[in-house]
Amino acid sequence: MSVRATTVLTHVTASAPILLFIEENGACNTTYNQPPLLILERYEEEEHLNLVPLNRTKHPLCNYVLTNRWPIDQNWLYVDDEGLHTKSIDREDVSIAFMPVSQIQVELNLHCGSDLRMKRSLSTNGEQNWLGPYDYGANKWILTDSISYNARRTLVNLIVKDINDNSPIFVGLENEPIVVGYPESDIEGFVSPRFLVKVEATDADIGENAAIMYWSTDPRVVVSPNTGDVHVHNTATIEDNYRFTVNATDRRGSGNTGSIDVLVKLLSSEEIVVITVQNSFLDDEDQVLSALNAAVDYDIKMLCASVVTGNIEPTYKRQQSDDLGVSLRLFVYGIKSQEAIKVDRLTSDLSDSNIVTVNIASVLSLQDHLDKLQICPLPGRDTGLLVATIVLAGVVLIITLTVAVCFFLKRKKEHHYDQFSDRNSLASRNDSIKSSKSEILPKINLDELRKSEKKLQERLDAANGSSIAANDMLPVIIEEPSKMTDVAQTPKETLINISAPDPKAPIVIQSIDKLKDSGADSDDDDEFGEKNKVRRKSVVTFNENVEKIIHLEDGLDEESSEPDIEVYKF
Repeated sequence: MSVRATTVLTHVTASAPILLFIEENGACNTTYNQPPLLILERYEEEEHLNLVPLNRTKHPLCNYVLTNRWPIDQNWLYVDDEGLHTKSIDREDVSIAFMPVSQIQVELNLHCGSDLRMKRSLSTNGEQNWLGPYDYGANKWILTDSISYNARRTLVNLIVKDINDNSPIFVGLENEPIVVGYPESDIEGFVSPRFLVKVEATDADIGENAAIMYWSTDPRVVVSPNTGDVHVHNTATIEDNYRFTVNATDRRGSGNTGSIDVLVKLLSSEEIVVITVQNSFLDDEDQVLSALNAAVDYDIKMLCASVVTGNIEPTYKRQQSDDLGVSLRLFVYGIKSQEAIKVDRLTSDLSDSNIVTVNIASVLSLQDHLDKLQICPLPGRDTGLLVATIVLAGVVLIITLTVAVCFFLKRKKEHHYDQFSDRNSLASRNDSIKSSKSEILPKINLDELRKSEKKLQERLDAANGSSIAANDMLPVIIEEPSKMTDVAQTPKETLINISAPDPKAPIVIQSIDKLKDSGADSDDDDEFGEKNKVRRKSVVTFNENVEKIIHLEDGLDEESSEPDIEVYKF
């Protein structure tokens, strides 16, 4: 037969086979029928009464006798006249904390009537010899073995259930704050730390109550919630003696919380040592660091590590004959009293130490290590760097030329566009010329003007003295000669006698028509058989005082007797 058990919350099911032996017993007493095995569960840190009550109605003269099975010296479970009880149990006690399922096992024997004293006295010495030292481990889950039949005996297994009554405790909390080193910015590219620090916390509880999540509220660091690795944020800058706090919370972040402070010391190249260990791999980091810390009186901590292949020339006489051609290179530093150890002391202490378990090939300062890399560079790397530099220079030159050509073409295009723009068009230029001419008054030739006035005055004096007046205004009357009929006839000149005019009145000028008549042939017939009018020219001379010209023209048409008038104002 088998027994199946299912948990209440997670519904996990397990089964165990049970083998039942039936033996004939002629003196079988059916009055006492105690169960052979009882498995009970109770929470820690609480008292629980009547775990196994004693039925006084059925057994009025009986009592339980308790025998410890595990732990042998436990005093949590006890019996009285009412049955089996338990005091407050600490599940984190060393006697049961290490067990996968923390439990206590006792044996209850029912003694009744007159056999009680005899049973007790006989069983006292026999129990110790029979039990002996109980070696836990034969059964990992339930403390039980084969149980022989006994109607008065019961084995009680009390499983102590855990409560979340413990907070996570960080390793190294007694030395708080934890001092760690971090390379300065100028050497961070050569020594890139795997992480700033790795913190670890433990919880005395079990199961879900011991599931720890790491975190921090500091904006400059990022903490891995599962591993406790603390990294510097990629946009943050760490100063010397920078301090921050890392927290650990059980129940996956919803339970109790513990914390620890971390102090950061910036490391220069004079405080970092490069150690090369032959025939070692990354899996050997912890072993190598433990050996180094055991050889000195301060803490040796690691920034980063890498595996290098090839033959490493050892600086010490210790060298294994079975060299694998693989070495572990560690970048380490030392901390004592919250201060970094100088490289001279580090190299001296590690060189003089007699570490048997670690085959140290070389111990160099970081500066010597970098100088060694510069003295013996890798050809492939330098060739690649040279090629990359040449390619980059060519790309920069091409970009520069392209930009220059584009700039030149753009300027040239803008220049041609300005020549043919609306602003520089012919009409705009003419408008500008006209505007400039209208603004600038022409220069008057006074000599020519005086000569014209003199000639005009002579002609006026020779006239017959006729004057022209018209209502205080002296209009300019231009008298045209009569229509010419003879080609050879010269036009007549009319002399105008002008009295002293009013300065404000307009000047009267009579034109002298010097147009020669072309005779009968001068009037040409148009295509409709009509006569074209004779074309005339008038010569007018005036000075700058002329404000208005009134042109009086006799009508050439005989039917019209009134002259035509044209007025020109200035």
